[in-house]
Amino acid sequence: MVLVRIPASSANLGPGFDCMGVALNLYNYISIEQTSEPLKITMGGKYREGLPLDESNLVYQAAVHLWKKAGFKPQGVALHLVNNIPPSSGLGSSSAAIVGGLFSGNLLAGSPLTKEELLVLAAELEGHPDNVAPALLGGTVLAVIQESGQCVYCSLGSMEGLKLVVVVPEMQLSTDLARSLLPSLVPRSDAVWNVARTGLLVASLLTKDYALLKSAMDDRLHEPYRAEAIPGMPDVLAAAREAGAVSAVLSGAGPTLIAFVPQSTDEVRVGEAMRSVFQVNGLQSEIHYLNPDRTGTVQLDSDEFQLEQL
Repeated sequence: MVLVRIPASSANLGPGFDCMGVALNLYNYISIEQTSEPLKITMGGKYREGLPLDESNLVYQAAVHLWKKAGFKPQGVALHLVNNIPPSSGLGSSSAAIVGGLFSGNLLAGSPLTKEELLVLAAELEGHPDNVAPALLGGTVLAVIQESGQCVYCSLGSMEGLKLVVVVPEMQLSTDLARSLLPSLVPRSDAVWNVARTGLLVASLLTKDYALLKSAMDDRLHEPYRAEAIPGMPDVLAAAREAGAVSAVLSGAGPTLIAFVPQSTDEVRVGEAMRSVFQVNGLQSEIHYLNPDRTGTVQLDSDEFQLEQL
């Protein structure tokens, strides 16, 4: 039996559209083993309603994709999934499924692929590396896909010294819908704006000069367009900054918003300020007070697996 833990992730980090993300210490878990019986999938965790228990399950599909690459053919598979990452929320639930399926499937097959090869497969399946790279590797990651299909990535640290306030409004915003809101062309001035701030964001993370995040996380390529689908989003982000966050942005495609809070600041005050503005706009929300995950996807022993699910 193989036991695996996969972190949630927040992509883009403002201007780093489709290429940057950070892993979060909110986890899904996978138990997978070979059997002599047909496929059996069971689920636990907070988010399991409506997810498929057959061959269309994304975790299973990712594992099968890897097995075809590796020439591995299990007779049967028993798969137990514990889902704590909210779906369609901008916290990398689909990336966690893909990475988890590839990683656990690789272990079950005897680890024929390297972590770098797993990253390439994950980016192919997801379509871009911004969530899958931190989910697999941990920390904050900048990753780009070359024309050859290879993935080049760089660790930008783990945001040491920052607390993360993640506010999930009670609404869903599918990735397809969120992408449909984006224009096919943008003004050159907006492209230049984002290029400059992405560079500043990288410098801020590498030097841990988090005061730069106030300017470095400004975006013009996706946040202004997606804000139309999330009631009160600009005001919620502004409330986070007024309450002491150094910056606050849309998490992935949304609707989750994430604030970056210095250690000296009360993160609960930031979270409650954000929740209050969502309430004014007719939305209840759930708050997670998190830290960056530094390890990415890892194999657990049976004791760790059972303990972490308590």
